[in-house]
Amino acid sequence: MEFLRDKLHSCGDWLSRRREGRQLRGRMKETSKLLDPVRAASRS
Repeated sequence: MEFLRDKLHSCGDWLSRRREGRQLRGRMKETSKLLDPVRAASRS
């Protein structure tokens, strides 16, 4: 799970350098927020 999140973050960093990637990055941030409870549950 951590590996996947790191991959998402590096992907987000790459997108942030591209103006057209801004919307997608916002969507990824929302998805990440939705996944937070899942990640917390998998940790415990």
